[in-house]
Amino acid sequence: VSVKYQNRNRELNGTEANDSGWNDIGLSQAFQPSSMDRFWIFNNLNIPTATSVYDSRTSMGVDARGTGTYLTSVGAFGIHNIKEWDFIYSSEIHHSFKRTFNSNSTKTEVGSFWGTSLTGGVGYIPWRSKARYGFALSPRLEGAKTVTIDGQRNPGRESLVWDTSVNFSYTINVYNAIGLNYTDQTIFGPVKNTMLNRAISFQFQTRWL
Repeated sequence: VSVKYQNRNRELNGTEANDSGWNDIGLSQAFQPSSMDRFWIFNNLNIPTATSVYDSRTSMGVDARGTGTYLTSVGAFGIHNIKEWDFIYSSEIHHSFKRTFNSNSTKTEVGSFWGTSLTGGVGYIPWRSKARYGFALSPRLEGAKTVTIDGQRNPGRESLVWDTSVNFSYTINVYNAIGLNYTDQTIFGPVKNTMLNRAISFQFQTRWL
């Protein structure tokens, strides 16, 4: 189960807007085949509990922290270790389901669409250290989606963005860990049909059983 709290700021032509709040709720599960070491098959489900661009109530849509639609994905994730170094790789495909929004006497229908992403990264763990320093690159492709507003159909186009991430994590004990991640979408390309963002996130992870 994952939850995120986000603060967003945007500035356009001298006008600035900001907003903060909780993102969508994420549910995930993973399975490790007994014959494969450090390799998992996973499934994620996004539950649209946050405001999205389809029902935003603020200028420049800074309160749009969610996807607006239910989204499920399936993929695989693996780690390969060489002494102090580790290499991660992942691939997934996801599907967003159709949804209808009714706001201010306006009916907005968002069509379903497919998407996919690839991730490759490297990490360094100093000898006998609980800290990890990592770098990852992840291109994400979203298929074209059609948005219908009060019966007027607006076909979209596919979008592409590259996430470049630098991260740090520290294992407190066998149950808890913390992390810091910086993601920048303006470094690598090509990109198309999407707004670019830079983000800093803090992470706390705990496990039991």
